[in-house]
Amino acid sequence: MKFGSYIRSLVSAATVAAAFLVAMSFAGCGDDSELQTKEEETILKFLTSKNYVEDEDYTVIDGVYRIITGSVFDDMEDPEDPDAVVPPPANLPIIAARDEAAFFYVLYIFTGTGDSGAGPWIYTNDTGIIEQIKNLNSEYWSKDPMRVTVGNGDVIKGIDVALSGCRLGDYITLIIPSRMGYGGEQIGNIGKDKMLLCQLVITEVNGETPFDYGYVPPPPAEEE
Repeated sequence: MKFGSYIRSLVSAATVAAAFLVAMSFAGCGDDSELQTKEEETILKFLTSKNYVEDEDYTVIDGVYRIITGSVFDDMEDPEDPDAVVPPPANLPIIAARDEAAFFYVLYIFTGTGDSGAGPWIYTNDTGIIEQIKNLNSEYWSKDPMRVTVGNGDVIKGIDVALSGCRLGDYITLIIPSRMGYGGEQIGNIGKDKMLLCQLVITEVNGETPFDYGYVPPPPAEEE
């Protein structure tokens, strides 16, 4: 997934956090082994259907399945050769515990079915998606990056544990079992014991952004 409004939102970013991901971040501490086994089977069945291989296509961190799908640097073009592949910088910062990180995200219920494994999206701070929604009460929808201290419990546990090891600019997909999400809590339109799928892009690490590493956004698409 590509966040179409990434550049515009990043330039105007403030420090407002999306309360939806913060709410009940302590939830999901249950110990239902039968449910956990069933969820793992659903996740692995989906990943197998995509021909994903552990440690090659995805990694597992405390039960959270993390797939790094690309980088914002993949979108860069060589002005002299638009068809050339521009490699990402070799010295991009890697997130570690207690680092300050920011990201844009889209949150879904994970169903394990269909091409993406997800149902309709639930919450996002991606401007491109928000602006397409009519009659939206913007008071409850932040268009700014979610800002966290990694490992500090600022977000649901499934996201918190999976951020470590990611690089600035990474596009990431997380499949989060219910115990690492909201567990047995009903949160908004997220029912009890629901698995989540979260797609996000790392926009900042310890105050540094992709622009600090030579990021140049691709030219805007021509309107038809």
